[in-house]
Amino acid sequence: MRFTIFRNRIKRDNQSINDKLHFFSSRFSIYISYFLFKIGFSANQTTFLFGFTGILSCVFFLNKSFVIGYILWRLHIIFDMADGNIARANKSFNIFAPSIDKLIHSIVNTLVYCTLIIYPIYLYNNDFDLVLSFILLPLYFIYLFFNKITSLPSEFSFDYRKYNNKSILLLSFFRNIFSQEGLIFTFVLLGHLTKNNFLNINLYFNLFSIALVFYLSTFFFGCLLKMKHLKKVLFSINKPTL
Repeated sequence: MRFTIFRNRIKRDNQSINDKLHFFSSRFSIYISYFLFKIGFSANQTTFLFGFTGILSCVFFLNKSFVIGYILWRLHIIFDMADGNIARANKSFNIFAPSIDKLIHSIVNTLVYCTLIIYPIYLYNNDFDLVLSFILLPLYFIYLFFNKITSLPSEFSFDYRKYNNKSILLLSFFRNIFSQEGLIFTFVLLGHLTKNNFLNINLYFNLFSIALVFYLSTFFFGCLLKMKHLKKVLFSINKPTL
């Protein structure tokens, strides 16, 4: 199958919005999808690769190889998008795929949080940051899995249909800074700088605490926005007709 045919086959109904929401990964996933497709990878095998790469990134985080861990973490997101592309190209859909995808995301995101946030706190026995991290944890998971909990399509967590292309890209960029993308990059950067002696341990934990407070605020605000949108969706569904 030629690349142009493959690209047309893998298009999804919400392709435009999805590409803007995942503006970094979507640029690479189509090429990696095509490469894996050409060498004979199935959607299920690509899903395994997605999970394995995500877990492997956490192993590197645990061993303070932050740059390699971050590259692998980014790669696992690309593989996550690639398995759906291959499934659409082959027209081979697994009814268990959404549940497996959710399970892998749960495992990887838990391990990422533990290796980048909980483990350093445990290592240096910092009680204040431990309390903050356990307050942030449920907000982190509610925000990440809100759409799966509520069965809402991901693009409708925020009504992107009201905005033009430039506004959507800007909103998506800021969304990434203030949510998981930014959280992981921030703690990877702090760990990397400390490992290479650019930060002493006291400055590291001061910045670590500030970052925790910052993301505690942004994830809380993000959860409120999602709940507000859910309320609006439920009201529109249950709105009485005259």
